[in-house]
Amino acid sequence: MILWINRWHRAVKVTPSHDPVDFEIARRHDLKLITILNKDATMNDNAGPCKGMDRFACRKWVVEELERLDY
Repeated sequence: MILWINRWHRAVKVTPSHDPVDFEIARRHDLKLITILNKDATMNDNAGPCKGMDRFACRKWVVEELERLDY
């Protein structure tokens, strides 16, 4: 999946711990496998400002933050 940020920049979303194809991409490029969820579905230390949030609250926060930044 390619996310177009603007005309000159783009990002690729890779979730190696979630998807077999992405896992292979990560393996090929020596990317770290990072977990952002605790077993109770709250966000862990790797989630930055979402640490401690429920996964649905985090998702809502991310959408609101992207909208605030006009993405």
